[in-house]
Amino acid sequence: LVFATGYNIRLLAASRTWGMDGTFKIVPQWYQQLFTIHAFAAAKLVPAVCCLCTDKDIGTYGFKSQAIISRAAALEVDLNPDTNICDFETALIPAIQGYFPNARVQG
Repeated sequence: LVFATGYNIRLLAASRTWGMDGTFKIVPQWYQQLFTIHAFAAAKLVPAVCCLCTDKDIGTYGFKSQAIISRAAALEVDLNPDTNICDFETALIPAIQGYFPNARVQG
């Protein structure tokens, strides 16, 4: 499940740096991870997208990325971050590089 408003997708589009993180302790029993994508706005990091995930593999990260990109296209905005700040997860980094090839991954 991917949760994001149109406003938040536009916020991501306007932000050159994104922060990404997952947590495992506060998810409902059917899910493995709550994954969030944050954007910088007015010098603050604000949550823009929340995803409840059943796995944390490259396919899951790719699905989330494609869902966000599709929503951005429907809103006629481009998602092209310069930098993604995240933990060095073996499945997350290739998904970022595959869907956002111009972005530098920083951990």
